[in-house]
Amino acid sequence: MTQRRRTGVFGGSFDPPHLGHVALARLALQSSQIDRLLIVPTYSHAFSKRMVGFEHRVKMCELAFVDLSRGTCLVSTIEEELSGTSYTIDTLALLRKEFPDDVFRLVVGGDIPEELHKWKCHEELQEIAPLLVIGRDGYSDGDLGVTVPNISSSGIRLERQRGRHEAVGLPESVREYIRKHGLYS
Repeated sequence: MTQRRRTGVFGGSFDPPHLGHVALARLALQSSQIDRLLIVPTYSHAFSKRMVGFEHRVKMCELAFVDLSRGTCLVSTIEEELSGTSYTIDTLALLRKEFPDDVFRLVVGGDIPEELHKWKCHEELQEIAPLLVIGRDGYSDGDLGVTVPNISSSGIRLERQRGRHEAVGLPESVREYIRKHGLYS
């Protein structure tokens, strides 16, 4: 019997993806918990959060995670197939159909466990894809006992809106993409 591939699913609005996201992904991949990681930008946020277009966020994810993308870290557009509001439980159901032999883990930052009760079918979700919690400064140390910097996408957006176009915490390629497309101004 062959060993099943262990796939981590790291979803989020990635509006924009920042160095904290990249560090979280790197730690998840370096752990012995998963074999590969799917980066899943939200198509339409369940909590009605306004976001820049899906295509922009996908492209920024591709740029942000490029150094991790040697077959073990992939940006997935699977939520586009769901079209409407994105619920993680529905995304996982679709991923399980697409990759029926995989075992899934939901990769989240240390701030998410305290919010999980707000998610649709959160108990079932954790049965289907047990959490792999990566610590975040100011929150839980997570399952690995290390934390990533507490960088905030909303803080970066706010800095851009205030005219501070060199917002810290962004990969240079993402910063350049934002500038080129006039995002968050």
